[in-house]
Amino acid sequence: MAVALKSTGVQFPDGTNQIKKAYGVGTNQSWVNMTASRVAATTYTNTTERPIMISVITTAGNTTIDARLIVDGLQISKYVNNPNSSGIRHTITGLVPVGSTYSVTLVNTSVEKWMELR
Repeated sequence: MAVALKSTGVQFPDGTNQIKKAYGVGTNQSWVNMTASRVAATTYTNTTERPIMISVITTAGNTTIDARLIVDGLQISKYVNNPNSSGIRHTITGLVPVGSTYSVTLVNTSVEKWMELR
């Protein structure tokens, strides 16, 4: 017996339907301030059922900094600067697939705000 594809899902020979909705990143998601519950150099796992977006704002003094977002062991976002003036802010961002691990590594800078679209 054949299975028919319908715009509302899959209809099986017994007449039942199975519907699975697919949403793009950002649909039914909102930005959550995770600053209080995230620490640099710690590995986290995206245990949600959707990809999440990470945005980390760092603040540095008058020194060279290095900020990186690592997903599944791969560097996907990096910011390095030379000293110029104190209080400069930088942002690293990236997408974390479902089930993937992620962490932020920082040298001579600190997290000002850690946001996740989840």
